[in-house]
Amino acid sequence: AEANEALLLHGTKPHHLHSILFEGLDPQISSDGLFGRGTYFAEDAAKVDQYLGVDLRDRKGEPAHALHRLHHKLYTNLPHKGHVYYVLVCSVALGDPSRTRDGRTELGGGEPLFADEERRALRRPARHAALAELGERVVRFRELVLFRPEAIQIELVVAVQRTRRFCDCSPPLPAAMPMGPLPWQRNHRWARPQLVCPLSLAGESSAAAT
Repeated sequence: AEANEALLLHGTKPHHLHSILFEGLDPQISSDGLFGRGTYFAEDAAKVDQYLGVDLRDRKGEPAHALHRLHHKLYTNLPHKGHVYYVLVCSVALGDPSRTRDGRTELGGGEPLFADEERRALRRPARHAALAELGERVVRFRELVLFRPEAIQIELVVAVQRTRRFCDCSPPLPAAMPMGPLPWQRNHRWARPQLVCPLSLAGESSAAAT
């Protein structure tokens, strides 16, 4: 119970997957994000979808290709379905996570979230996870950030294919939109290519496991 374990999702791109599978997810080499230099997880597949990259086709027969080693190990006895994306299902020991909305201070008291400006460790030494609650920096899905590699165990690699069914209430969105007064316009991820209806956030995106 004290470990507070949970199964969470981590999205990645194909060229990162081999090193992740055989060396592990290491928060200590992560780049800085909204909630520190850690490994980011989500509870919802729609959240990790924005971090994925497509793996177009089988590269086992192309020794010089960057994905050759990965495909040789993943697809020895399974067919590559084409246009797949990879999601990791991980067992994560959250412990007692520090909660935040702004990525700088803890909820409930306003104390600093991080130990220093490097943002690689939380201010409270006994804690190694941050939970980003909805309301300020995140709008649709909570994010969980781990700062210690020993708290992360990869359980499954899931290859998915995207299916998209959206309404036709507006023309296609550009990759970046100006900030505006509405909640969906204040999302810091608004500069990413959009996968939802800009008027209602009722668009549908599903990923079917292969």
